[in-house]
Amino acid sequence: ADLRVIDIDGNGVHDRIYAADTGGRIYRLDLPDATNRAIPDSDKIKAPRITLLAELSRDGSVEDNRRFYNEPDTAMIVDGRERYIAISIGSGYRAHPLKKDADTAQDRLYMIKDKNLYSIPDPDTLSTIQHGSGLVDLTQYTYTDSNGKTVPVPDWDKKDGWYVNLNRRIGEKALAAAFTLDNTVFFTTFQPESGLPADACSAAAHTARAYVMKVSNAKPAVHFTDTDTDLSGMQNERSLSYATQDIPTSVMVIAKKNPKKEGVLLHVMTSDQLSGSEGPGIGGDCPGANCLINPKALNLIKVYWEEEL
Repeated sequence: ADLRVIDIDGNGVHDRIYAADTGGRIYRLDLPDATNRAIPDSDKIKAPRITLLAELSRDGSVEDNRRFYNEPDTAMIVDGRERYIAISIGSGYRAHPLKKDADTAQDRLYMIKDKNLYSIPDPDTLSTIQHGSGLVDLTQYTYTDSNGKTVPVPDWDKKDGWYVNLNRRIGEKALAAAFTLDNTVFFTTFQPESGLPADACSAAAHTARAYVMKVSNAKPAVHFTDTDTDLSGMQNERSLSYATQDIPTSVMVIAKKNPKKEGVLLHVMTSDQLSGSEGPGIGGDCPGANCLINPKALNLIKVYWEEEL
């Protein structure tokens, strides 16, 4: 997968890399930076240091054999008194997108907290997240208690992140990178069609799904009213499905001339659209039910920069 390279203290020197692999692992690589203003001189390293943050696959198990083909998305989050880097990524076997049920893994959407915001992890004290331990399952983000009341999943905020199970029975997979904007994380998934098209010269009509969730707790950032009977009500509430003949891209943001007043456009596209032909997808000026999110609801400020060549 591609690497996510960041400059944590904004001094113009890349000092950290996040990476994922097809073995279901997520790594953090710290690079030497003598000018890093956020780390005390006594804690600075003289050679690169790699840390295994999470191992989310298991050998010998089809169900737990998760693979990452895309770079992790990262965002600095301030949630009350807690600060962390949110690492968002979804799993899916891109080489075999049509597999489903017992032939494929139980794929998931993940958000993992890197709480060592400005410090370098100590391998002697850091606990690697193993197969979901340390994470909270927010596939159902509320449940009914013994008194019949709907309450949040207990202690979700005390965990090192969360995951949402995708629908294994229908082969739902995350095959594009996640994207975070304004404390909202966006994922796209692909659900293969089981039947063959009536016309042998046509591609099958598969299903793409766009998830729009709050970074901190996986709750809906937008309350959709999708009626896909293959998913639970909570999955439908935080996602929107549409027909596609191809694997969807990540969500893309296109700013208007005055984003603070006019908002932005949020697009999900497929390769037929990228090539210029017509095709299914979410985009345009967000008409009617196909709007991913109210563009004006995002707290965006237009930023300019210049660079001497």
